[in-house]
Amino acid sequence: MIPDGAWSRVAWAALWDAQSNTELVFGAGIVIAPSASVALLARQPIGTPIDSVLVIAAPATGVERELPGARAESRAIAGLYPASRLIERAEATPARLIQGAATADVVHVSSHAVDVSGYPQLSYLLLSGDGDLGKLFVRDLARVDLSRTRLVVLAACSTAGRTAVRGEGSVGVAWGFLTAGVRQVIATLQEIEDGPAQELFSSIHRRIAAGETPARALQMTQRELAAAGESPRLWAAVTLLGALH
Repeated sequence: MIPDGAWSRVAWAALWDAQSNTELVFGAGIVIAPSASVALLARQPIGTPIDSVLVIAAPATGVERELPGARAESRAIAGLYPASRLIERAEATPARLIQGAATADVVHVSSHAVDVSGYPQLSYLLLSGDGDLGKLFVRDLARVDLSRTRLVVLAACSTAGRTAVRGEGSVGVAWGFLTAGVRQVIATLQEIEDGPAQELFSSIHRRIAAGETPARALQMTQRELAAAGESPRLWAAVTLLGALH
């Protein structure tokens, strides 16, 4: 789908399908393209093997609370892929993320994120470093070339963005990665809890490592959690943005 305005912030997976009498996620995998130009990236050829994976673990900043679940999640995810690099704590700087992502097929980031409503290009991922040096701002992301990267998974709060910009959909951290050339981004529509999110993101990666597409991996994980009676606040808060295939 290519929604406009506030429609880009809808948790589509949790919408009720009257025809099938169940949530929409049970009938379809859902990909949100913020614009037609991003959707058309699907016309570019894409290789199937995942040769390089970068995992950035939640840093200890001293400013925000620790995320023990996210750190355990990152280590487990790194272990799913034969060719993975895990960067943690003081080493998890914005520069290391950009440098590593430029040569990675898949990037996973477990950290804090701050969505700046009204000024979305000032939204950022909180990584390691003093003051602003530890913040990866959307405005800086949009200037780099990450066109090699096929998928970025953002295990952080509200990374899909909450500010709608005409012709661009919601602008936030995920938009920064898409503007940098990343093909698809798995992002969050709202705040997520550290513990419950651990299994959700690990499950998505297990399926991707086994050969599923990101869209299918997300759909199957959401279906599994929904069928188990988990709250939509957990599973429907995660969305796939970018190219439609």
